[in-house]
Amino acid sequence: MSGFHPDQILILVGVAIVAFLLGRAARGVSAEDRAERDRLDNEAVEAALAGLSPDVRMQIDRLLSERKKIEAIKVFREATGLGLKQSKDAVERRALSLGA
Repeated sequence: MSGFHPDQILILVGVAIVAFLLGRAARGVSAEDRAERDRLDNEAVEAALAGLSPDVRMQIDRLLSERKKIEAIKVFREATGLGLKQSKDAVERRALSLGA
């Protein structure tokens, strides 16, 4: 056993939860802020997908068909300049549209 009484464990868990929530509140990230950030990310991903050159699109499609998702994300990032999360989201959307 850990040497802690069950009541002590509950108190420690409670303190950890409160600390987590206070940290989140201190960063000022509300549900509305996250929703707006997600909306903007989605718009950037859609615009980047629409703006891909045919050559880059074919290269990404080929990599996806070969199950080389990480390589496809790298190609997408290099072509668009988007961040890792946005690039991953875009490549996963492309894979879904291809049925890969």
